[in-house]
Amino acid sequence: METIKGCSVIRSQRKQNIYTKENERLVDQLNLAIFTQIVAQRWIALRLKFFGVSVVLFTALSCLIGHVSATMTGLCLSYALSVTNNAEWLVRYSTDLENDMNAIERILHYCQELPHEESNNEISITDWPSNGTIMLKNVSLKYSTDSEFVLNNINVEIHQGEKIGIIGRTGSGKSSLLSILTRSAGYVQGVVQIDDVDIENISVKMLRSKIAVIPQESSMFSGSLRFNIDPLNQFEDEKIWHALEKVNMKDRVLQMDNELQFPVSENGENFSMGERQLLCICRALLKNSKIVIMDEATSHIDEETDFTVQESLKKEFSDKTVLNIAHRLNTITDSDRIMLIENGSLIAFDIPENVFQILK
Repeated sequence: METIKGCSVIRSQRKQNIYTKENERLVDQLNLAIFTQIVAQRWIALRLKFFGVSVVLFTALSCLIGHVSATMTGLCLSYALSVTNNAEWLVRYSTDLENDMNAIERILHYCQELPHEESNNEISITDWPSNGTIMLKNVSLKYSTDSEFVLNNINVEIHQGEKIGIIGRTGSGKSSLLSILTRSAGYVQGVVQIDDVDIENISVKMLRSKIAVIPQESSMFSGSLRFNIDPLNQFEDEKIWHALEKVNMKDRVLQMDNELQFPVSENGENFSMGERQLLCICRALLKNSKIVIMDEATSHIDEETDFTVQESLKKEFSDKTVLNIAHRLNTITDSDRIMLIENGSLIAFDIPENVFQILK
């Protein structure tokens, strides 16, 4: 399925021949492992058959030599004949068990042994962030040591509760700027502070738990609807229903079988793209973070629902610091300030009227 989904990207880059050869190499490698497994199974099966025949023969001879009764002889032969099948069953399932344990070992490796991102001079802070102020001092970013900078010398100060719109052409560095705040970017130079604390001194786990992100392409996982809204099981059903009502999804969920326990398919395929976005916004409302990052969060929602949700977001995020990447200018006209980024440089950071004048 993943291979099929990536076909459009491969065709767009005209790399069909390269990936066809790579796919054939991987299939051959898989077939080699399967062939080896089948040969090993046949090898052991043949020897188990000989072992079973030997057991039956030994039992029969023992009964004849020992002058055992016909009833006892039949019973002994019956059990001897079952030895072969039981031996094959034991070997087959012990092999399957070993394969399954290998899978568990790999899972444990990713859960426990995979190196995690570390923080320098990590400190523990309670009630952080309490305001949601953000400061970037001489911040530059590149994704590898030998690549060019995608952001150059960014200096901004965002006050508590400000609503900031971020605009720019595709590839200008808008998303890269926001990835710096969650420390999911590459090589960062400069200082990034939230509430006067350098985020390099905050653990990645804590930092990301304190920032709500509403992406353009919302993700959902197989499981219950409640799990997708509240994966850590932190909130009562009443709060979840209240959040669903704010994003205009309460009536839709009430119509579902089992309501909050409604089973969600992989990638949320039994929900429309707009519904997935609304549920992602619902998660952000429940999280109640001081900093909210939005990437055109309502781009796949119809106009009527969009208006309702936008009004709800204005009310619920009134005291939050909101950074909104905009592809439609009408979604950021009521921002306090707008950040214009071009080719990785900050061109303007001013009130909407002044920035729109520059765009003209």
